[in-house]
Formats: sequence, structure tokens, C-alpha cells
Amino acid sequence: MELTLQQVQDMVGNNDGNLQLGEDVSTTNFPEGLVVPGGLNLSGSSIENLPENLQMADASNVQDADVKVLPEDLELKDSTPEKPLTGGSLRLRGTAIKELPENFVVHGDLCLGRNSIQKLPNNLKVGGVLDLSRMK
Repeated sequence: MELTLQQVQDMVGNNDGNLQLGEDVSTTNFPEGLVVPGGLNLSGSSIENLPENLQMADASNVQDADVKVLPEDLELKDSTPEKPLTGGSLRLRGTAIKELPENFVVHGDLCLGRNSIQKLPNNLKVGGVLDLSRMK
């Protein structure tokens, strides 16, 4: 099942700006131009590809998902006064990701545990904690 941009935006609108897909949604791709004003939770989902120009504004969890590649222009918004500790954090624990984009910036924490990433990009910037525990 392929989701349209309108279907995904409706899901976000009905969930306080957050988007959550788990094992019960059988799609592997998101439509281009997706903006998630809240957090993105793909834990356990079958999503393999994140779209170009994806924007997320809250802590996001892609843990134990089938994601293989992060888009080069993934944007993780910085914290806001309303959510000072969560903005820009990303959990990528247990994914199929082999490398990170060359100029990857994460304003909050970045969790990469249980991944097969062999080398971090030279221009990686992490504003919070970089968790590399239990790397393969």
C-alpha cells in the first residue's frame, strides 16, 4: 500500500502533529514533501525510504524500522521554548542504515546503537548526546 501525501498529512493532523506508523501499516515509502510538525515514530515499521525534504520538529524515533538510507537534506528542527529538551533528537537504533549523510546535523541527541555504521561523516554535528552503544 502506498500512502499519498494527503493521507499522511491527514494522519498527522489527527494526531496533534505527530506521525506514528508501526508494524500494522504495510507501506515501504513516504510521499515527497512530508512535513511532520511534531515527532515521527516509525518504530517497528516497514518503511525503507524517507523522502527528500523531510522535516521533523520534535524528537523522532526510527528504532527497529526497516529504514536503509537517510535523505541528504533531512531536517531535524531545533528545540522550541515549549519543548526545550526534545527538539531535534533522533533515535536510529537497530535500523539497516549503513551510513549517515555527509553534512548531517542533529540539534539534540543522536542514538545510533545496534547499527552497522562503520564510519561517521567528517561534518557530523550533534548538539546533544551521541550514543554509539552496542554498535555492530
